Amino acid sequence: MPCAQHRYGLVSIALHWSIAVLIIAMYPLAWWMTRAINEPETQANAFEAYQVHKSVGLTILVLSVIRVVWRLLHRAPPRPQEMPRWERWGARLSHVLLYVLIVG
Repeated sequence: MPCAQHRYGLVSIALHWSIAVLIIAMYPLAWWMTRAINEPETQANAFEAYQVHKSVGLTILVLSVIRVVWRLLHRAPPRPQEMPRWERWGARLSHVLLYVLIVG
């Protein structure tokens, strides 16, 4: 494994923000399509939105798996030594839980 750096690399940052933007963009689409599917005049558009939603969801899944593999192969930057132990533990746990939620 490569040595830990002082900050995340370009690939990690690009994957992080790509996944984040896609997940955030899914919320308004999901909100609209779940309401539009019940209206006869918007059902066709809602069906198309469902197809886009599924495609973007699969893209998020693939990018997330790539991100997890990348993270396993490249160490994260070290946390500051002055950071309390419970905060370091909490940061690690929250990252693991976020990966589980995204991939799940």
